[in-house]
Amino acid sequence: MAIESARKDQRGYVGAGVLSQRIGRRCFFIVVSVLIATAGAGARYVLANVEGLSLAPMVALICALAILVTSPWGGLLTYINERFVTDVRATGFGVSFSLSVIIPSFYAFYLSGFGRFMPDRVAPAALLCLGGAIAAVGAIIGPETRDVDF
Repeated sequence: MAIESARKDQRGYVGAGVLSQRIGRRCFFIVVSVLIATAGAGARYVLANVEGLSLAPMVALICALAILVTSPWGGLLTYINERFVTDVRATGFGVSFSLSVIIPSFYAFYLSGFGRFMPDRVAPAALLCLGGAIAAVGAIIGPETRDVDF
């Protein structure tokens, strides 16, 4: 079962990578970031706050949330690689990827801070919305790398 689940995750990554190749990485990240900040945060809010949600809608929301929030990594990894010329690509990728997960790793502290001015059940959706908004701004100001020739 775990292997089948991993295969489905990989399909989401591949689909995201293919879509980012077709429409452009920058456009892909802008669209996906806005979707995460709106639909993803909305789904997270519903899951945490709607009482009596039946099994089918709950499973559908969880699946949609998982796909929406995780599959953009399929395009992100390619984007990070394309940001660096071949001579420094491995180092650039390693440093960029490592640094990009440090700040989000402290999400428990951010949630605790949000809990001071909003209910604990709302804080994860708010953090997801904020993260999507920050990613959208980064995508807007970042370069397109889809057809870059090194």
